[in-house]
Amino acid sequence: MTQRSPDTGGDGQRDDEEWEDEEWEGVTDESEDEAFDEHAALFGDKWGEEWSKAVVATVAAEVCRRRTELGLSQHELAARCGDVGYPVPRNVLANLESGRRHSLQIVELLVLAKALDCVPVALLFPVGRRETVHPLPGGPRPALTAANWFSGLGRGEEDNWLFIYRDHAKQQRALAEIDYDLPELQASLRNCVHFSERRKLQDNIARLQKRRDKITALLASDRAELQAEGLLPLDPDVYDT
Repeated sequence: MTQRSPDTGGDGQRDDEEWEDEEWEGVTDESEDEAFDEHAALFGDKWGEEWSKAVVATVAAEVCRRRTELGLSQHELAARCGDVGYPVPRNVLANLESGRRHSLQIVELLVLAKALDCVPVALLFPVGRRETVHPLPGGPRPALTAANWFSGLGRGEEDNWLFIYRDHAKQQRALAEIDYDLPELQASLRNCVHFSERRKLQDNIARLQKRRDKITALLASDRAELQAEGLLPLDPDVYDT
């Protein structure tokens, strides 16, 4: 996969500043190995099991906190899960929140997040409520870094095509805004009789048209790259003309 810059701004320029330090900051192979050895020494042969329990405990604490925040009982949350379409019984919730349950299925995480009106990653890596989390065995990471990695917002992954899809959607929105503003400016120009005002309108129209051309080219580039890789096509874009 060709390494791409992250999303672009509405003016069609790639905006690297949006993604500063999204990867594992300051992590080298050596520091990874040291952290891995430290955890292995601490937990012995069961270090992987202890890590998995810690991940589930984080989710359990967030489920309890969010449920309480919403004023829901465990019975009510279980009913909400059923309404979503997948049962998470009250006894499962009770065992999870009390720490008696040390495993969690991905489908349960998804349904619980929906039932609690939040996103799954907020339960898994609660940014703003914990400074560090353990997304993988081998030591803590900043919660935001872990959340970005899990959500496909980090840099460096060879097979992260989410950048292109997100960029395409962002450029579509920017193009829609331009196509909304441009006719109004053109109508104002037709009705304007003052030279100075006409000059300003002409400059603004030229600027928007230039931005539109750049964004249209980026949209075409995104779709061409996806097609070349055999990925699913994006929805037809009425603005890409």
